[in-house]
Amino acid sequence: MRDLYSTLFYKIKFTVEETNTELDLLWKIVLLIRDWMTNKYNRLSERIPSDIHQWSALKNGGQIKGDRVVLFSEYCLIEQPMQSSFWACKIIETPKMDKDVAPRQWTTEIGVEPIEKNKIVFSCIISYSDRSGFIGESAEIPRPSIPNLIRIIWNDPDLICECGIDKPSVDPRMIKPGEWRSFWEQVKNQERAMPYIYISPLNYPSKEKITLIDPDQLALAMGGNAMVYYAKDPAVTNEMNLICPEEYKCYNGAIRVYYPHIDESNPKDSRKHRFLSARYIEDMGEDRFLQIMRRAIAQDAHFYEDFFRTDVCREMREKIGRQKRLEELKQQHSQELAIKEKELSKEKESIESRALALAVEEEKKRLETEDLADYYAEENQALREENYNLRTENESYITLAKENTDLRKVCDNRLSTKDYPKTPQDIVQYFEATFADMIAFSDDAKDSLKSCTISPDDLWKTFFALATIMNELYINGTGDIYREFQHKSGIHAKRGEGTETRKDSKLMRQYETEYHGEIIDIEAHITYPKIKQSIHFGFSKKDNKLVVGWCGKHKDNYTTQKVH
Repeated sequence: MRDLYSTLFYKIKFTVEETNTELDLLWKIVLLIRDWMTNKYNRLSERIPSDIHQWSALKNGGQIKGDRVVLFSEYCLIEQPMQSSFWACKIIETPKMDKDVAPRQWTTEIGVEPIEKNKIVFSCIISYSDRSGFIGESAEIPRPSIPNLIRIIWNDPDLICECGIDKPSVDPRMIKPGEWRSFWEQVKNQERAMPYIYISPLNYPSKEKITLIDPDQLALAMGGNAMVYYAKDPAVTNEMNLICPEEYKCYNGAIRVYYPHIDESNPKDSRKHRFLSARYIEDMGEDRFLQIMRRAIAQDAHFYEDFFRTDVCREMREKIGRQKRLEELKQQHSQELAIKEKELSKEKESIESRALALAVEEEKKRLETEDLADYYAEENQALREENYNLRTENESYITLAKENTDLRKVCDNRLSTKDYPKTPQDIVQYFEATFADMIAFSDDAKDSLKSCTISPDDLWKTFFALATIMNELYINGTGDIYREFQHKSGIHAKRGEGTETRKDSKLMRQYETEYHGEIIDIEAHITYPKIKQSIHFGFSKKDNKLVVGWCGKHKDNYTTQKVH
């Protein structure tokens, strides 16, 4: 159960296998915890017992107390189908704080679940809480870090640590030219269990910056919960363009999170592998971006209940105890019945047999009642977790509303860049390269650029708004999306032509364009009356993106035809 007043700081789970099968792997883990805690408190000049007998007692469900720390554990031994030791430990620490700051308590929970002989699932959850009701300031939010215990386990020469096909690490890995194909095969591997985060290089890197985010800092923030990859050479992007499907690409400083189990056969699969654009990262700033990624990957509360904790271990042991007692009662009943059959008459034997059976039945009902109480307690916790998730989802919708309000400002800020191409042809080429997953231009649109006199600033603003706002409205919008587009971008777009124009089939044929073998309706348009120019566009359901079909002088309609 998620503790009410605590803040989740870090979590991790991976398998640990011991190379020496003659040793006790659980005892090895306990000794590593002992080394970690004693070294830590010796540096602080504070006392914590190091006596091996006390730590042996902790392994079997005991308790250890120090100056500002207490450790207690739960132990459960299962005999069948093989002898397996389940173990969980809770460490509560209260470090020294300034007297004007609320006292802070740190809780570390460690779980050990056996898979097979000398192989376990190791889990660790760290949270902290400030004393409730304290009148005064709270300590600063701790910076992202990884506990030394995790590094000690990873670096132990007798242990093999894995998560799926990967060895957990806080060291980022660089992709060199020629290595993208092997990286992409790893990404698609169905046995991969960890998210992969790829940091793409800038198309035009400077001496100071090749990527927008420092790979070392991002890997440290992930704390071993994700593998961080990055590239420095733009040649890697060229390889990606040749090998990687369009909907999974990442380029020009953007960052992409490839979650496990990619399904290329599902057109909507790419949406769950989050694409974070360079503009989004720059607007966010490195520190805030690292905090958000830390919260999403290394502090994700969604996985909190999947960890093996002390209360789970205790409930497992109590349940086994109840089952064992029930078996003992059955055996006792059978033994006593056999003795009574020899000593008592059939009538007396029958009476006592019924009495013993009644006792067994009553005990069975009591045990079943306890199991039922446990079930309803779990159901109640599930409902609380669902309520927490709904609140979290509501907060994300509030954030999204604010982002939509600021989107017009984002469009205008993008126009302030001075180094973008200035001719209509170059602008179209730039948007085809940079926003290829959002906007496309048919051959008719490219031919119409010869007559295009729309200013470069207006072209930038319109294409960017179409690629970001209108494309999203076509996919997810409801109601009058053209009015919503004007509200968000400040650009007036019309749904189509007038009634008289629509009656003329010859005129309506010019409001169609072909893109990748698909006939696109481009009746929707944005006009520039003073220069008699217009931009016509539609939406490709096949490629799931906005298509510009015309960008030049006005097309004929019923009114202009009458004038002619």
